[in-house]
Amino acid sequence: MPLPTITLKKLHHRGIDQIGLYFDYNKELIVHTKKLNGTKWSATNKCWYIENKKDTLNQLFSHFKNVAWLKVELKKTNDKPKVNKKPQTGNPYKKHVSQKSREALETFRRWMVGSRYSESTINSYIGILESFFGFHRDKDPFSISLENVECYNTDVVVKYHYSVVYQRQLVSALKLMFRNTDGFKIDPDSLERPKRSKKLPVVLSREEVLRMLLATANLKHRTILAILYGSGLRISELINLRIEDIDFARKQLFIRMAKGRKDRFVSLSEKIYSLLNDYLQTYKPDTYLFNGQNSLQYSAVSVRHFLARSVKQANIKKRVTPHTLRHTYATHLLEGGVDLKYVQELLGHSRLETTQLYLHVTKKQLLAINSPIDTLIDEAKKEQMLLDMNNKT
Repeated sequence: MPLPTITLKKLHHRGIDQIGLYFDYNKELIVHTKKLNGTKWSATNKCWYIENKKDTLNQLFSHFKNVAWLKVELKKTNDKPKVNKKPQTGNPYKKHVSQKSREALETFRRWMVGSRYSESTINSYIGILESFFGFHRDKDPFSISLENVECYNTDVVVKYHYSVVYQRQLVSALKLMFRNTDGFKIDPDSLERPKRSKKLPVVLSREEVLRMLLATANLKHRTILAILYGSGLRISELINLRIEDIDFARKQLFIRMAKGRKDRFVSLSEKIYSLLNDYLQTYKPDTYLFNGQNSLQYSAVSVRHFLARSVKQANIKKRVTPHTLRHTYATHLLEGGVDLKYVQELLGHSRLETTQLYLHVTKKQLLAINSPIDTLIDEAKKEQMLLDMNNKT
């Protein structure tokens, strides 16, 4: 049996000259590569890499002797570092929060912590409020009026095209802070949230899901996408999964402290169960089910990055995010005849109305609706048949 080929290319990664090891997916070769001291995986470059030192090449040839052919292309690639332009996040107003406003925000943060709000909600609300109070840096925070809120909405939220979701979060954060922090004069009930957009969610077909999974060569990435779609998890629920959350006997995942501080169980299909076993035997994760490259926990950003690559390679033109796979999971359940009440439980929604808003009309239901043109043509055909019959008599 011929040996697999590893192509060695120059790579400038994390500010250091590296040698990238590029090869087709091979479970045994991955295990052998990980045994080489100093090798790491780069999700950005989709390769294993090792620091390019004086004796690295000899080290590679020695380690892979009788295991793989090494194809050296160290002079053929441009080893200039890639310049990644990071998109601007947030806005400059956060830098200008006054000391008095910071003290008020810290009081509000302590109240939220004591009220057992989730860490993500706390960070989201404080970040939005920092921007708001930074915009009004020359004002005493306790003298802020309804007009000042409207001014921020016009000069920041509307001007810079912030989303309706952001605007709703801003109002929610202000209402909560004004209601539970002493000293503010604004009546929280005077603040109104804008209406939520009623856009239909993007949903993949079964064929598109299959193409996406087949285009994902990396075992860890494929396992992550399969679980997101096959169990309908939120991205936060997936990255917080721990080894002990897998119930192998009942083939279930235990989702702890999800949105709304609720626990729930979701099922693992037979196909995902087999894929998950392969992943566990290959990667041997510790603590979290999916460990990061340089941290204990995998990041949501990394998931979004490799999902975008898989979608592109599968030639899917839709805009797909990890939450799209949750929408797709729920829609496919309904198309398969699962009752809406069970879908609500599987998604972890408190109210059935939430599930009804979350889901759109399924393909099965749409196909059952006849267009009026179908009736019109059928009636025309019947009239023509009657005319033909009269002409013959």
